[in-house]
Amino acid sequence: MVTRRRIRDQRGQGTLDYLGIVVLGAILVAAIVLGTGSGEPIRKQVSQSICQIIHVADGGGDCGAASTVGGETPEQQATSGDYVALGDSYSSGEGAGDYLDGTDDESFWPWGHDPNVCRRSKNAYSASVYATFDFKGDYIFGACSGGIINDYYQDNHGGNEGEGPQRDHITDDTSLVTVSMGGNDFGFADVLQSCIIGGSCDTEEHTKEVDAQIDAEIDRLAQLYRDMAADAPPNARILIVGYPQLFPDPEDITNGSDSFIGENEQAWLNDRGAHANEAIQEAIRRSGTDVEYVDVSGALKGHEVGTDDPWINDLDLGDFPVSRGSFHPKAEGQAAIAALVQQQIRNGP
Repeated sequence: MVTRRRIRDQRGQGTLDYLGIVVLGAILVAAIVLGTGSGEPIRKQVSQSICQIIHVADGGGDCGAASTVGGETPEQQATSGDYVALGDSYSSGEGAGDYLDGTDDESFWPWGHDPNVCRRSKNAYSASVYATFDFKGDYIFGACSGGIINDYYQDNHGGNEGEGPQRDHITDDTSLVTVSMGGNDFGFADVLQSCIIGGSCDTEEHTKEVDAQIDAEIDRLAQLYRDMAADAPPNARILIVGYPQLFPDPEDITNGSDSFIGENEQAWLNDRGAHANEAIQEAIRRSGTDVEYVDVSGALKGHEVGTDDPWINDLDLGDFPVSRGSFHPKAEGQAAIAALVQQQIRNGP
């Protein structure tokens, strides 16, 4: 794997020096690609590197939307086939309402079938992404509320009817995959419960326990990303979508917070969420793949839980014992996440 480096301008070096670097780099790349026979990830990274070197030499330019060696822009690469949306409740659109038929069914025996509560919403960010771009292929929506890492490899652990391994949705026609995964493996639901029922969760002992649980999943996530990269076609883009910050920063709370969660606990939960996103990024680094991270931590800025105009649900006691949509983005929150995913699709890594 070739590491991308930004060559900084150095006084006294002329354009010919930079062009010499470009030529030397091209020779090395050719040797690597022809010698290994598996150069697609390398080609994508080198294309970006050479663009940056050349633009430093000519005094400017923007490589943010650099085309690949094959001549495609990042957007064209992502939209050249099927879009596969995988992951957990933050990808399925839990809490955003307007669920697809057959994914919000809680009927049990003796009515004759198992339930399916994947809660795939028409307001999920993936639906907006597919509607925004001109994909040459189809939209395959395989995210499921409650999803865990194992659900990528095995039938859904919750027994949701018809939900096989999420990896089965990826085919040779796939050009884009988006996925949020890890929150349930990190134990987010248990952490929130401890703050609500226990009354105080921001203790040193609890912090160490929760952070250790998050860190323990890094290698499993890294392997997940390797397997996704192996399952997808070589030119497909894989976007790993992080998690949004749930509560406002303490300095942004001016008139108190209208939430069931106390302000000290809110700050503590924000820190744990940030740690979770850092763990996801570390897993990407460890994976050795070129999957891309989409930072959505600030997607709900000014509209977090407890603000005057929240784009995310607070604790909802409307369903027994509580609504599954609690602490999940509303339709507006999903739209804000979609905007950041769309930006990543256009700009590339």
